[in-house]
Amino acid sequence: PFPYADRIRFNEDDAQVTTIDGEQYLLASHKLTYSDWSLVHV
Repeated sequence: PFPYADRIRFNEDDAQVTTIDGEQYLLASHKLTYSDWSLVHV
């Protein structure tokens, strides 16, 4: 399981800065058109 799934809007493309363990990260996601999956990058 992806531990930060609650911070992602899976039904749309999304990018946001989020804090993980006191550090700031860019958390980006892209809904794949050919499957039920989303591509996520931290």
